[in-house]
Amino acid sequence: MMILQNGSAMSDINNDLIGNIIGQSNQFNIIYGRRGVGKTTFLIQLALNLSITGENILFVGTDRERDRKIERRLRKAIKYSSGAIRFVRFSNINKLIRLLGKLSLRRSHNTLLILDDVFPIRFLVGKIWTRRLIKQISVLLSLITDVLNNGYKIWISVPEHEKYALPRRWQLFIEFTDRFYRFYRRRRVRILSLVCVENIPSIGSRWLSTKSNIRLREEIIKHLLLTSKGFIIINKPELKN
Repeated sequence: MMILQNGSAMSDINNDLIGNIIGQSNQFNIIYGRRGVGKTTFLIQLALNLSITGENILFVGTDRERDRKIERRLRKAIKYSSGAIRFVRFSNINKLIRLLGKLSLRRSHNTLLILDDVFPIRFLVGKIWTRRLIKQISVLLSLITDVLNNGYKIWISVPEHEKYALPRRWQLFIEFTDRFYRFYRRRRVRILSLVCVENIPSIGSRWLSTKSNIRLREEIIKHLLLTSKGFIIINKPELKN
């Protein structure tokens, strides 16, 4: 097993990074960051390590060769055997909808579903919307709700907003949770933090989506360093802006 800088076994990274969130059912989590910061690597590493503890993992991502290379490299670096882990690749959103439709009909008490960068770029950017895309996204979100109600735990990765330290389409995800995990980079160090959205309008109130109308509270969870075998936890470094 890979050894962390602080001497802990790699299997210990799970509780250290995300506390009791993974251990609870019906939990919805968003991790976001700039393109290329390492969200996919982090989630694949998380999936492989959780499989050691007996967690069943379904990792869903796009059919990109880069992601396949990351998966193959981390499979070699991390020993896993107890849990069942399955990687599913899809080339279009309709296949993802069919997969979630099947999951919405099954009960689960020990399965983690990871959706890595699955939303179409047109949806995230908000340009060139079509009726078909609107319908697909509506069905997708409805199925995610059904899957949550069936006992699955879900992690979803999305890009960071171009203006705010929030996920793209955060107003939509706020219906599920007001706590987001931010993954960003300072020099060679990656930082995982918890961002809480405060001052959210109450039900029935007018939604004003500008940053000036909400408050963000951010708490750093861990500092990580990316190596050839994945991320390792490091002590808090001296970072300069």
